[in-house]
Amino acid sequence: MTDKEQLWQETVEAFNHYRLLRNKFFQQTTPEERIRIIIPVFGWGSYREITLEVAKTLTPEELKQFCGSLLSISTHINANFETARELLFQIPSDWLAQNVEVYTQPILETADAEQYQMLLGIYRSISQELELNLLQWGTNHNDFEIRTLAQDILAEMDK
Repeated sequence: MTDKEQLWQETVEAFNHYRLLRNKFFQQTTPEERIRIIIPVFGWGSYREITLEVAKTLTPEELKQFCGSLLSISTHINANFETARELLFQIPSDWLAQNVEVYTQPILETADAEQYQMLLGIYRSISQELELNLLQWGTNHNDFEIRTLAQDILAEMDK
């Protein structure tokens, strides 16, 4: 067996071992225990993929507890932002519409134009009113790029 074939074999064995441990974790914990275990590390660094995988097993009601983290992950182009968005939109839409702005505030404090644009897309998917609120907020932003982006989009909407 070549070195590369050996490496492949080790990869398959590691993956199978991971699946075995993951299944054992799911069998031996309740959803409440899983939430308690993953909340402190949800979405951070090397925990991101595995915590998002665990989150896929949660109910829409349980996902509410992760709204802020899901929003944060969804505003950065990375390997997991689509998964985070999918999970975010599993949260009941009426609850999301009523609460998303609270969870967005900390993100907006340090957001760049790219994050702002990602948030606009999320808001647009939730409601036009929320999108308009975020655009109005953006027109008064100190960051030139955010301000210009908001003004340009609003001008395009007025056409």
